[in-house]
This record gives sequence, C-alpha cells and structure tokens, in this order.
Amino acid sequence: MMKGISCSNNGHLSAKYSLPQVRIWILVVGLCMGGAMPYLSAQGLDSLLTLAVKQNPELRSLYLQYEAALERAPQVSVLPDPQVALGIFVLPVETRLGPQWVRIGATQMFPWKGTLPTRKDAVLAMSRARYEQWRARQLRIIYEIKKAWYELYELRRSQDIVQEQIELLRALERLATTMVESGKSTMADVLRVQLRIEELQEQQARWRDLEADPIARINELCYRPLDAPVVIPDTLTFTTMPWQRDTLADWLSTRHPLLNMYTAWQEEARYQLKLNDLARKPSFAVGLDYIAVGRRSDADPAGNGRDVLSPRVGVVVPLYTVKFDARAREQELRIQALESDKQAALQRLLTIVARAWAQWEAAQTTLVAADEQAETLRAARDILEVRYATSGKEFDELLRLETQLIQLDLKRLKAVVQSHQARSTIEQVVEF
Repeated sequence: MMKGISCSNNGHLSAKYSLPQVRIWILVVGLCMGGAMPYLSAQGLDSLLTLAVKQNPELRSLYLQYEAALERAPQVSVLPDPQVALGIFVLPVETRLGPQWVRIGATQMFPWKGTLPTRKDAVLAMSRARYEQWRARQLRIIYEIKKAWYELYELRRSQDIVQEQIELLRALERLATTMVESGKSTMADVLRVQLRIEELQEQQARWRDLEADPIARINELCYRPLDAPVVIPDTLTFTTMPWQRDTLADWLSTRHPLLNMYTAWQEEARYQLKLNDLARKPSFAVGLDYIAVGRRSDADPAGNGRDVLSPRVGVVVPLYTVKFDARAREQELRIQALESDKQAALQRLLTIVARAWAQWEAAQTTLVAADEQAETLRAARDILEVRYATSGKEFDELLRLETQLIQLDLKRLKAVVQSHQARSTIEQVVEF
C-alpha cells in the first residue's frame, strides 16, 4: 500500500521518505496542476487586457478625442451663416415715390467650388490620425500589461521552484540526520543543509516583496485598486512565433497604426494645401435688400409709396497672396517632417522586432542547453545520493549539485518567460 505524504506542524515532512519519493510526489502534483493552467492563464491575462481596453483613462481620453474630431466634419462642410441687417433712416431719404424709412438686407457668401468638401476631407483625415493614435497607444498599454504580468509570473514561479527545492533539501536534511545517528557522518552536514534552506527562504521573501511593483503597474493600467490581486498560473510552456520573419517588414510599413497616424497627418496637410489653393480663388456673395418707402401726402405720382426690392451680387478677390505662399511652404515642410518621423518610427519598429526575435532565439538556445545540463546533473546527483546513503561521503558535492539544479530550473523558467516577453514585444508591433 502506497503511503501518503503528511506535514507536521512546523511544515516539515513528518514521515521518513527518500529523496526519489519526494521528487515523484512533486512531479505528480506539478503535472496535475500544469494540465489545467494554460487555459486559466489565457483567460486571466485576456480578462485583464479586456478590462484595460475598456477602463484605462488614457485610452478613453484618446478615443473621446477621436470622436470629438469627427464632430468637426459637419461644422466645416456647410455654408457660412447668412448675414441679415436692419437699418432705419433717422433722416428719411425723400424720393419721388416717397420717403425711405427702413432697410432690410440679407447676404449669403459662397466659397469657390470644392472648398467645403475639401474642408470636410481635411477634418476626417485629422480624425483618422486621432483614431490611429488611439490604436497605437492601445497596443502599447497591452504590451505593458503583458510585460508586468510575465514579470509577476517569473517572481511567483521562482518561489515555487525554490519551495520544491526546499522540500528536497528537507528530505536531504533528514537523511543527513539519519547518517549522523548511525555514525557515518557529522552534524556539520545537517548544519550546511539547514543553512542552505535558510538562504532559499530569504530569497523567497525578497521575491515576494518584489511582487508589489508589477501588481501595481497592472492594476494602474487596468484602472483598479493598486493592491487588487492578480491571478498567475502555475506553469507556462515555451511559446512559438506565429509569424514569418521576412514578411514582418512589409506588414509594418503599410498597416501599423503608428505609421498610419503619420500617413493620416500627411493626408490632412495635403488637404490643407488644396484648401490654400482654393483660398486664392474669389468667393461670391448674393444678397437682397428691401427698402420700405412711405407714401407722399403732397402728391400722388404713379407707384406712390412703392417699396424697393434690390438684388445684389458681390465678389471677394484675394489680392494679398504673401500669406498663401507662406502657408503653402508651411504645409510642404510639415509633410516632409512627417515623412521623416514616419521613417524613423518604421526603423524603430523594425529594430524592436529584430531584437525581440533575437531574444526569443537566445531563450530557445538557453532552454535546450539547460535541459541537457539538468539531465546530466540529475543522473550525477542520484549516484551521489546512493553513495552518501551507504558511506556518508561526498555530502558537499551532493549539496553543490542540488544548488546547481536550482539554478538550472530558474534559468529554464527565465528562458520560458523570455520567450513570452519576446512574443509580446512583437505583438505590440504586429497587430492582427
């Protein structure tokens, strides 16, 4: 009948178990937990990202600015308000048909053909730039959440790895105690393993203290209380890259929101150039005046007291063209500056992709090497365990191998986290 593993009040394993038995128990528990955690991991991180997109104040502000920019389109695409004037003749003007005593006039200005649609197109181009700015910032905030989330995962999983090693060292401590009781070893072996356990517990405490920083960053970006708990899975596996590396550059140059933002600003500047050319054209005014005429009392000519109705047509001719020339140069220089900004942004994005891909490849190499080294070290450790259990010798070497295995497990963890960090770095650049 298989014995279960129980814990005493002080947290130590109370029954007498060999190191292989403890390792098998830890492996079984790890596999059981690991089977369900990838799904929980994805759900937990996705829910945080969804929450951030909905509640982040900065994203909300940028989106409201985009919606506000859209509201400018109906403001600039309509004719100017008509002008209505009322005049009263304090000293009436006497005419043959009678005195003129009041004048009412209305005037409507008409810009050159194409001005109003161009104004609307310019405003819509500006609003598209605002929208792309919102999308770019959304990608960045999602990346920042993922970065903090993976940092928190590494801190907590490092504590789990060290805790597993502490349990193994406690089993080794009991073995060393048994060897001391049998006279095959000295109390120094027990003290050395106890010292190593204390060092690992101190490291666990430091990692727990470091959790506050990524938790606060995640909650800040999600607009939650800074101390709100963040659920982290027990295990992640090395991630793969779902993209073809040689196609990313072409995708970036045409679809990334940051580059699209610069393109939209350039489009808006070109519409401003077109508006500047249209402003050089004359604009027209159409008006109508109505003059009320009083009746003459001293005579009765034909049409006595007949009111006056006078249509008007006017034209505004731009004569001072210096301002138009300066405005054209301003917009042309602006287009050139935006093109430089766009090329610089593209180069930064390509650099980010190249560095992240190199980081992912380095993590892959580290993981393979760590797996091979760990397999060799475990075989050597098993041999030394048997030798120490029989002769009480080479305890220092056995303890050194246990320490190296801890470092390898932490290195493997870092490689897995690094692969996810590299992928999330590219995901902030490549949006599907």
